[in-house]
Amino acid sequence: MGSAQSNLKQSIDSIVQIENLEEQINAYEDLVNQQDTLVKTGLLGVLYYKLANTYYKAKVNDKAFTFFKKAIKFNHSETYNLSRFELSRLYARLNDHEKEREVLIDIIKDAGNDKYTCYSYRLLARNESDKGDFSQAIYFLNQGLSNTALCKNPKYESELRFQIIEVYAEKLESTFNLDKNHHDFKIIKNHQNLIIKDSLSTNNQNALLNNLALLYDSFNELDKALILYDEAFGFYTQNNKSYALDVLNNMSVIYYKQKKYRLAKTCYDKIISSSNDEYQLAIAYDNRGYYLPNASAFEKLPYFKKAIQTLLGNRNSNTYDFVLPSITDIKILEHQQDLLPYLIDLADHYVDAYHECGDSIYLIKARETCFVLDKLISLLRNQSDALQSKRFWIEKGVDLYMLAVNVCYLLNDVENGFYFMEKNKALMLQEQIKQLQAKLASEIPQDVIEREQQLYYNLQQAKELFNDGTNDSIKALYNVQNQIYDTFIDSIRVIYPDYTKTKQETTIIELKNVISDYKTKSTHFIEYILNNKDGYGIYYNGDVPVFFKIPDVPKLQKDIDTLMVLMKKRYMNSVQTETFQVLNHSVFKRLFPFKDAVNTLKGKSITIVTDDALRYLPFEALLTNDKKNLLENYLIQSTEVTYLQSFSLTKELKVKQNTSSQKLLMVAPTEFLDSDLPHLNQTSKVLDNLYNYANTLILSKSAATKANFIKHQGDYEIIHFNTHAGIDSLSQKPWVAFHDTKMTLYDLYGFENNANLVILDACKTNDGQQYAGEGVLNLSRGFFYNGSKSVLASLWNVNEISGNQIIKMFYQRLQQGHSKSKALQLAKTQYLQHGESYQKLPYYWAAFTLTGITDAIVLPVKTDCFTYIVLGVIVLLLLIIFVYKKNSNYTKN
Repeated sequence: MGSAQSNLKQSIDSIVQIENLEEQINAYEDLVNQQDTLVKTGLLGVLYYKLANTYYKAKVNDKAFTFFKKAIKFNHSETYNLSRFELSRLYARLNDHEKEREVLIDIIKDAGNDKYTCYSYRLLARNESDKGDFSQAIYFLNQGLSNTALCKNPKYESELRFQIIEVYAEKLESTFNLDKNHHDFKIIKNHQNLIIKDSLSTNNQNALLNNLALLYDSFNELDKALILYDEAFGFYTQNNKSYALDVLNNMSVIYYKQKKYRLAKTCYDKIISSSNDEYQLAIAYDNRGYYLPNASAFEKLPYFKKAIQTLLGNRNSNTYDFVLPSITDIKILEHQQDLLPYLIDLADHYVDAYHECGDSIYLIKARETCFVLDKLISLLRNQSDALQSKRFWIEKGVDLYMLAVNVCYLLNDVENGFYFMEKNKALMLQEQIKQLQAKLASEIPQDVIEREQQLYYNLQQAKELFNDGTNDSIKALYNVQNQIYDTFIDSIRVIYPDYTKTKQETTIIELKNVISDYKTKSTHFIEYILNNKDGYGIYYNGDVPVFFKIPDVPKLQKDIDTLMVLMKKRYMNSVQTETFQVLNHSVFKRLFPFKDAVNTLKGKSITIVTDDALRYLPFEALLTNDKKNLLENYLIQSTEVTYLQSFSLTKELKVKQNTSSQKLLMVAPTEFLDSDLPHLNQTSKVLDNLYNYANTLILSKSAATKANFIKHQGDYEIIHFNTHAGIDSLSQKPWVAFHDTKMTLYDLYGFENNANLVILDACKTNDGQQYAGEGVLNLSRGFFYNGSKSVLASLWNVNEISGNQIIKMFYQRLQQGHSKSKALQLAKTQYLQHGESYQKLPYYWAAFTLTGITDAIVLPVKTDCFTYIVLGVIVLLLLIIFVYKKNSNYTKN
């Protein structure tokens, strides 16, 4: 046996020396035919690999597939990973990227320590970067760094860190944006310090210089960036002319920033005259136009058009013939995200051209460009799977959508202005709800779906920490969660092959369809879009929509911050009260800047879709004038107020048919095992009131556990929490407390409920991290995700006594048949009428806000047995009297 193996090895080595591929294939085939293939030896696996690789080089793909797969079955230490890696390259050649990804994932799951494992991490990251999914790219590279066996080799560790820096540089080039708080820059510097430069190839060492220079440039360390660029340029001038032109492109931007215009122009002229690379040329054209000194927007526009034409392969086209790319044109681009900055520059400068000359044709062109950008961002977002990546592309759309709304405002295009406002809100939540509904509509058992949701969000939470940190315990946590999730998905995919193929497109509701739901003169709506610089709104009063611009938004933002501090005060002196009144009414006038707003809103019900800082503002506490009598002038006194995250999201919430068999589930721990949480002494007063309602389950004290809540929550139309809530200091995720433990936002994603109304009667339950273009990640969001129609939650720490009084009155008004929003208005106004003077401050009554669908809820009162007996006796007596009288009349006759 040993002699045969030795002869086989010699034969393989001799065939390797053959230069002609066809002769090499024939020699390998002859050698295969001579082997006893029933005897599984390692060298037979090597032979299969050699034959497969030769077929691969000869581009005989079907044969290469056959023998790569045969080689893999041998699991030979020398060729197993090599064969799998080469198989992935074969799939890539055939553009079967799904299969390529599967093979690469299989390789990294084995957590090997060879170069093919390292290549696999890096290729997975490269493929994600090419799609614009930078977060997922960094995730794969961090996975590689957590492979301790692999990173014992400093070369592999340095290559992974080098590529992380490269991804950050690509992210910057594609979006012109990194973390504003320099968090990304700290991560980059940490990786830079841990790279052993000599372990990198010479090319990668200089690529590292270029990437670092680009990043230093973005953080305005221009001199340091120029030194790094110059060093890289010197190397590439001698070794790679194309890379040298890349560096020259970057250097020219710094020259422009330093007002060295002649040097910058020289750089661009050299690139445009020397390069044949479309990507390189597009950057040069775009930068040339963007930084063109003393030029009008009209003079800059041709450069942006040329950049777009060049990237699309139409370099020789005349800019006079410029046509915006279709989504079909964009989809065939290898790197679709590269088009994003050029389209943004084009749209921006169309608007600037309009302001220069007043010709509305530029606004029409800007609007057309915004629609193309909208489609591109949607495409990039839909191609991303990770939550962080989806958020990234949603955030990239925020400035676009403000620009688009600005254009529509200037054109008085209310319908499209409304569309772009809606695109700026809760898209990811809408997508998640549609995806969950698709799974629930399938034949997959609900417990499987709930388990998958829980594991998925546990993994996402660990991944967010993992992508930002180097702590070993965080890495260990992530690895455990990742293994648990992968094992679960692999097991259910066998039974339900289509389980993971339920990605759903989001749809934006049209303005005309929203208006049709607000036909009566008594129901109005208003939607805002806001950032640090600009703001707009659309108000509908039952007649015609009014499109308005919010004046002086930077001052408004500061005033709202000040106003919120005052609203949370338990007491105000006379000076603070006067400031509060003047400032409050000033904010009201800027948020409702249309004619006769006070009388228009009086006696009406208004639905408000907020944005940015407005999400934390209780509109019902705004003052309709600045007179001294607070009580009479709060908006709540004249107007019924409710909130939506977006009209498009609400449309999805209406689709789901909630079928609860019971009425009210109350969770009221009052006491907590966590000693940091104080007892809630006033809860008993709330419970006394709720005992009167039929079909009610009250989980109080030690019965108010997380397990009991999960067991019962799917059966009830109303879910009421009277407990503590807060924000986790580490993860910044919101939580709500049970007697035994806490439930986080991610826990909420793990199950479905049938609630028509969730009452979060606790502190700051509407608080959480705010993501531009998506909203606040708070407890309300979690309940909307798992099926709730509406949520009553608090904006700040609720005063326990006044909060309980308002909730009690809210239930009483619900019982009377009022809608949820009307019941809340009446409860608050009733509280204001009977409270002490200091209790009329917003702190005591304005924290609770209602978001979602406001339909009335039937709330039957419990009737005890004695009452039934008395009623029965009365009915029986009445019946006896009736019969007696009837018989008496009959006798008389």
